[in-house]
Amino acid sequence: MKGTIHFDTTKLAESKFDVTVEVKTIDTGIGIKNKHALAEDFFDAEHYPEIHFTSSNITKSDTAFTVTGFLTIKDISKAISFPFMFEQTSRDGVFKGVFEINRKDFNLAKKGVGELVKVELNVPVKHDMIR
Repeated sequence: MKGTIHFDTTKLAESKFDVTVEVKTIDTGIGIKNKHALAEDFFDAEHYPEIHFTSSNITKSDTAFTVTGFLTIKDISKAISFPFMFEQTSRDGVFKGVFEINRKDFNLAKKGVGELVKVELNVPVKHDMIR
């Protein structure tokens, strides 16, 4: 993963995520599924090596945050929103979130894969990235 994260819980209006993930780093937890995910009929990693997300709004609820922005997969951008938690340690932290995307929205046409695909995020960050 590469990109810029500006996250300040006291200044959410100024907070922003602009991150890119290399498709080849996706881990389904099952080796053969990882290989299939990279294939032409799913992520097509050879022609579309990156997934990109940029936020447009971040809000806070009682127990979590919600980010709204644009997810781009295979040059198709769609607006999405999803909840996330931020767990801060003494100097570092981790963003965690779970959401679903409809694979057909992004032309991910793999047979045998459900229409909705669950995405789990676990993004560790260093102190100089957070406030």
